[in-house]
Amino acid sequence: MHLLVIEDRPGESRSAWIVGGRPAALVFRRDHWPAAGDVHLARVTAHAPDSSGAFLLLDEATGLAGFLKRRGRASPPEVGRIMPVTVAAHDPAAGDKQARVEPGVRLAGRYLTLAAPGRGLALSDSLKAAAEMHPRLEAALGPLAARAAVRVNSATAHVPVEAVAGEAGRLAARLGELEAAVAAGGPARRLHRPPFLEVALAAGPAGRFRLLGDAPFGLRGPGEEAAASFPDLAGVEDAEDAFAATGVADWLEEVAAGRLALAGGGHLRLALAPSGIVVDVDAGARPARGDRRELLRRLGTETAATLARAAAALRLQGLVVVDLPVPRDAAFRRALEGAFRDAFAAAGLGRDVAGPNRHGIVSIALARAGTPVPAFLDMPGLPERLRREARLFAALRPLARRRALPPGATTVPLRLERDLVPLLNDLGLQPAWEAKLGLALAIEAADTDVNAG
Repeated sequence: MHLLVIEDRPGESRSAWIVGGRPAALVFRRDHWPAAGDVHLARVTAHAPDSSGAFLLLDEATGLAGFLKRRGRASPPEVGRIMPVTVAAHDPAAGDKQARVEPGVRLAGRYLTLAAPGRGLALSDSLKAAAEMHPRLEAALGPLAARAAVRVNSATAHVPVEAVAGEAGRLAARLGELEAAVAAGGPARRLHRPPFLEVALAAGPAGRFRLLGDAPFGLRGPGEEAAASFPDLAGVEDAEDAFAATGVADWLEEVAAGRLALAGGGHLRLALAPSGIVVDVDAGARPARGDRRELLRRLGTETAATLARAAAALRLQGLVVVDLPVPRDAAFRRALEGAFRDAFAAAGLGRDVAGPNRHGIVSIALARAGTPVPAFLDMPGLPERLRREARLFAALRPLARRRALPPGATTVPLRLERDLVPLLNDLGLQPAWEAKLGLALAIEAADTDVNAG
C-alpha cells in the first residue's frame, strides 16, 4: 500500500509519496511563490519581441508576472486584454524568468481534471480498458462535461463511480465560483489556490494508500474529510516530524549534498546548471579488473534506474546531462540507451532520451512542470537567495515540534542566523507562525549556524 507523507507549515508545504519503500513523488510549495494550479485573472501587458508569446500581469498588488506561450500560428492575445489563466510552472532557480501560464481555468482532483472553457469527456488509457465503466461514468459526468473539458484520471479505475461523481460536484461548484469571479472583472489578482492536500493527493499514483501527517499541525480533521471523499484513502495517521520518520528527510539531505548512492557501489554527483541538471557518474570502489564491459553495463543500468527514480520524485526539469563511462562500440551504446528509455518510461517519464554518445554523454529532455524541488534544497549551484530561503525554512520547521515549554510560557524561543532575520520579516513568516503556535516568537539573532530544534 502506498504512503502519502504531508507536512503543512506557515509559508511552506511539503509532501512525499512513498511507493515500494522509496520516495516516488515530492511536491513542495512556498506561499510567496507562484504555485502550479493557481488561477489568476491576468492583464496582457506586452508581446514578446520574437512573437513567441505574451507577458501578463498576474497580480496588481505584488507585480507578479507571467508568460503565455503562443500556440502554433495563433495570434497572441491583444495588449490590455483581461483573461483567466492557470499557472503551469514557476522556476525560482531560473533568475528573472516569469511564471509559465496556460489560458483558461484548470482544476485538478485525484479522479478528475477540469479545463474551462471547453467541452467533452476524456478517459485515461487505464479506463479505456474498463469498458463496463463507460456508461456509468458518462451518465455521472454528463452535466459537467457539457460546460467544461473533463479528463478522468487513472485513479478512478480503483474507486466506485459514485466517488468520481462526488468529486465532479465539488469541482463544478468551484468552477462556478471562478466563472463568477472572472465575469466580475476587476484588477489582476489571484482567484484560486488549490488546498495543498488536494495538490498532494492528485500527484500520487493510483491505488490504495495511507496518509501520514505531522501531529502538531496535523491533518486529522482535513484528513478525515479527505477519507470520506477519497475511498482509496485507507486511513489517516499522525507522526512527529513525518519526513524524518519515513526517511525522506535523509534522502533529501543526500540530494542537497549533490550525491545519490548506487546500489552496486559508487554514486551520482548532481549539480544545478543553467539548462537543468548535470550528473557525473562515479564508479567508486567497483573493481577495475575483470570484465570491464560487464562492469560498465551494470554501472549504466543502475545509473538509469537511480536517476529515473530521482527525476520522477524530484520533478527534475529542463535538460539532464549524464557523464557516463562507456565503451566506444555502437551496439553497447544502443543497448544502454534502451536501458535509459525503459527506466524513465517505468518511472512515468515518457521523455526524449539521447545517447550515450561516443563520449559517454546521455541527454534527457524533461518537460518543465511544477516547481523544481532542488529550489528548496541547499544543492550546489543554487542561487544565494534560494540558499538563504532553504536555511530559513529548515530553522523554522522544528517550531512545529515544540512540546515542553515552561508552565505559563508566553513566548517560543527561536535562534536564527543574523542574516536570516530580515528574510523572516520580508516573507511575513513571524506573524504567521505566531498565529499557528498561539504564542509570540522570541527571536535571538546569532552570528553562526544554529539549529532551532
